[in-house]
Amino acid sequence: MIWRHDCLQPDAAADRSRVEAAGKTKCDYADGQCASRRRSRLRIGAAEKSERDVGLASVSASAVEEVKKDLAERPPKEFNVARIERVFNSALHFVELEILDYRLKAKKVKLDAELFGLGDDYLRERVENTYKPFDDAEFLTLEIPKLDEQGNPIEGKAEKFGPAEIERERLRIKKEFLFDIPRFGVVIRRASKQEFEQRLKRLEKHLQLYVEAVLKNIEAHVGKAKEKLKASLLDVVCKNPPVAWRKYRDGDHLAESEAGRLLDEALERAFAGIVSQFNPTIRWIYKDVTYETIHNQEFRKGLEKHFGKTRAGQMFGEYDAAPEA
Repeated sequence: MIWRHDCLQPDAAADRSRVEAAGKTKCDYADGQCASRRRSRLRIGAAEKSERDVGLASVSASAVEEVKKDLAERPPKEFNVARIERVFNSALHFVELEILDYRLKAKKVKLDAELFGLGDDYLRERVENTYKPFDDAEFLTLEIPKLDEQGNPIEGKAEKFGPAEIERERLRIKKEFLFDIPRFGVVIRRASKQEFEQRLKRLEKHLQLYVEAVLKNIEAHVGKAKEKLKASLLDVVCKNPPVAWRKYRDGDHLAESEAGRLLDEALERAFAGIVSQFNPTIRWIYKDVTYETIHNQEFRKGLEKHFGKTRAGQMFGEYDAAPEA
């Protein structure tokens, strides 16, 4: 007897006995059906070549090298699947936001108490004599190029910018993105981080333009401040010069020209570095919310004041996972 198809071959005993009993020399199935039927019955084999869509394309050598390089730089983490740990995720971050050194008005120049006629040691040790050279709102508010929402200069347009505008933008950002949780700190939603950082980077560009404008005018302003201070102190030091200046006197009085020279030197030393100290910067740091904090009742109450009880509970999730080995 000649077996015509796979299903009638000797390894298909069940079909063979069935066909022999019927007196047949071939099966009842068409060629394609016979082969696929046998594969289905035995649960082996793959799809016909025309149906394959995996493993047909070749991988280039450059792609292999790129994968090797990536694995070397960032090797996969090993996980201890024999252990299971309880882990959690959070929709929040703690964030610290600071804008540093932008209050030029607050900068002070410390002067020797003797320049004000305080020759007594007791007074010199207890009296602080400082001078605010930038206590002038008009000077601190300058014109800079206007920026669009992406932080790019708008051609032909300018705007007034100064400490008041910086503080106003800081408060606006805080109001729009941050949530204050008493006794714990300030939090931000993870979903808001990208827009939050875009706003801060735009403010950074404003600050850069502002610093450039200030530096163009600050030297002249400092020069005028020193001249005003010198005019106010000259008569005092002529009549009652500091101890170290008395050796320059002719008789009982210090000449005005000599007093002016010594005063110029003293003011130059006092004002040294005040321009280079002006370097406004923005700093923000994220910190994860810990598991203990999430389950702290006071922290949860603080969140509920902002989000409500239901939504506050949805800010966190817990699940079991294998830890890193």
